[in-house]
Amino acid sequence: MARTKKNIAANTAISTRIITDAATEKEKAAVTKAKAGSDLTYVACGLPLGIVFDDVSNGQGGYKRVSFPGVNHALSGKTTGILLGRGNAVLVAVAKADWQDIVRKHGKERAFTALPPLLMEVPGGESEFKARHDEISAMDNGTAPVDAASVGVEKAKASE
Repeated sequence: MARTKKNIAANTAISTRIITDAATEKEKAAVTKAKAGSDLTYVACGLPLGIVFDDVSNGQGGYKRVSFPGVNHALSGKTTGILLGRGNAVLVAVAKADWQDIVRKHGKERAFTALPPLLMEVPGGESEFKARHDEISAMDNGTAPVDAASVGVEKAKASE
């Protein structure tokens, strides 16, 4: 049966908060810290504008909306700014049950299957996110400019 808008309760929207990102060298204070046995999962998101999953089970037969901010989240609604491209990501904390439901439903999509994935779990939190800088810098969200010569495009010759 198809899900309708009525199945999503208005007060079930969950916005994740950014803990740190790969674009800045300056450390940010962690919004939440995982403890042993915590029910939080840390996720690195390399998507340029983020993503919203509106089909996450709320445990009561309905759905809730979970949103992940993107690399360029700070530019939302602005008319000027510099877009960050390839090799950047933000780290967010999300409830473990919500993350498992998202992976179960959407785990075969490109954001999860790309190498490295654009949405990937980071078990160690902020410290592991910083330690995996090489892997994060290899993230390619597909919006970076392409060098024309590298793909075989030749410059047009001037007409005489």
